[in-house]
Formats: sequence, structure tokens, C-alpha cells
Amino acid sequence: MFYRLPGNFSKPTQVDLPISHAGASKYWVEYDGEVPGERVKGREDYFNIDATDSCGAVLSPETVYLPLDGLAILTVVSKRTGPVSNWREHFAEAGDRGYTMWHWTPLQERGSSDSPYSVKDQKHYDPSIFMGSVDPSIIDARVKEILRVAREENGLLNLTDVVLNHIASDSPWLVDHPEAGYSPVNTPHLTPGLNSILEFSSSVALKGLPSQAHNMWQYYVLDVGREKEVVKDALESGKIVPWSGPDVTGKSIVAPAEIVKTSSVVAGLTELATFDGFRIDNCHSIPAHVGVAMLDAARLVNPDLYVCAELFTGSEEMDLLFVQRLGINRK
Repeated sequence: MFYRLPGNFSKPTQVDLPISHAGASKYWVEYDGEVPGERVKGREDYFNIDATDSCGAVLSPETVYLPLDGLAILTVVSKRTGPVSNWREHFAEAGDRGYTMWHWTPLQERGSSDSPYSVKDQKHYDPSIFMGSVDPSIIDARVKEILRVAREENGLLNLTDVVLNHIASDSPWLVDHPEAGYSPVNTPHLTPGLNSILEFSSSVALKGLPSQAHNMWQYYVLDVGREKEVVKDALESGKIVPWSGPDVTGKSIVAPAEIVKTSSVVAGLTELATFDGFRIDNCHSIPAHVGVAMLDAARLVNPDLYVCAELFTGSEEMDLLFVQRLGINRK
């Protein structure tokens, strides 16, 4: 959408822009260049419209619209809430306690580690939220109905996590997109470290040591100083701090970037736009243009999508860039 500015600059110029929905909008100024027909484009900038309408929860007999600062959010670990048939009682208790938004950890099918944030299939809900077998064709409808119950009967908006920067190591998506994982092919500086690991691994059995680690403590029984000396050519950066979270052995950390943007993953995630809001997990490690593509698609489904994010780039300027470009309401 383009607007031509008036030629009289002796008084303030005002341009009224009709905004159809919440989110981030980009704008810039262009002007005629010195060469006939040439257009000079100025610096791009952004403004964000908060999703105020999305915060209206039905509290019988009328709808009450909440300001963003008025949200009282309860975070729950989805796999601990039991099947859908139990959710009504959870909603009722949360509503009675004064909460106005229910934050779900990812509801999608989990990987072998069973970590809530180790998503195996972005496009399908985890079967454990349904008791027994269920017709796949009605799953989405059942989830939409229970979200309606939370909203209309208990005054609870629904927020869910969106995970884009990592995926379960046993995800079928990785079979179709092996390039998404870190490897010497797409990350050459890993080659020395990988060679050292392969060399070390091949010698373990010959030394009468167990070649498989079945428990986490087995990762920490080595002589760290001696082993670092052996592989010092690959580990010159010094200290390595392992993550000891619940998914350390079961998650493959990947960098989907353009793959996510162009694959069916975005299409699957936008189905989650039936929720009132997204929390973007590890937003700071997602390329901004990938997040923009996902949220643009989601806002076509839900124009008043509330967006919050896990965001700590270490730079206030970079944090602000993410907030501006993705249209983040809270971080």
C-alpha cells in the first residue's frame, strides 16, 4: 500500500493509515531520484499494534475485554494434565483462582525423550491427550471445542508454545530434511571435533571400556584434563558446559531456518492459530525472517493473535529488532 505525500512542506504532513489487524507493520519513505524514473528508498522501520481484541474472554453473561497488562497467566505442563476429558475440571479451578489465560507447553506429538519441548511431529497433537483410539479426522475439532469451553465457560484465553529452533532426534521430518541438523557438510568447523570423537569411540571397546553410555553419570567419569589434552586440536576454545536438562540425550538440536519457512512445518503450526496466543520458544535463536513468515501465516487465521517470546539476545538493540519485526506483545 503506497501513499503519495503532499508537495507542500511548509506545514506538518499527516498520513492516516487504516490498520486491519494486530501485529507488526513495516514502512518506509520513497522519493524521486536525480535520474528520471529513479526512486530512492529510505530506511525501513516498524510499528506494532497490540492484540487487544484477542484478550476478550467470555464471562457470562457478557464478554469482558482485558488489557494486556491485566492477563493472569497459568503455565501448565501439557503432558501432566491428563486426557482431554479431564481438562474441564482444570479449567474450572484455574478460573476460580482468578487466572485469565492458560499457557500450554507444546501439545504436539513428543519425541523419544518425552520432553515437553522435544516435538516429534509439528503437525499433529500428541495422542496421549485422547483416551484410547480416536479418529484422526476429528482431533482438530475436539481440540477447538475444548478451547471454546475454556474461553466461554471459564473465561480462560489459551496460549501455546511454538518451537522452531529444535526438534526431536526421532522426528520423521529429519528424514526428509537431514540438512537441518548440524553436520560437517553444512558446518565445516565441526569436522575436527567429529573426527576426534570417531577416533576416540573406535578405541573404547579395544580398551575394554563400555562403548555405550546408558546413564547420564557415565558421561562424567572421564579424566577431563586428560581427554581435553587428547582432543585439544578440536577443542581449543576451552571450557564446554553440557546442558543437563531432561532432553539432553534425546534431542537433536537443529537449525531449520529456510527449511522451516518453505516446508509444511509452518502450515502445521499455523493450525495452532486457533489458540488466542503463541509463546515463541527460543525466539532469539530463530532467524527473524522465519519467525515473520510463520506469524504472517498465523495472523491470516487469527488477526488478533497475542504473541510473547523467550527473547534474550544479549543486546537490547537486537531484542528490539525482534519485537518490531515479529510484532511481539510481551517478552
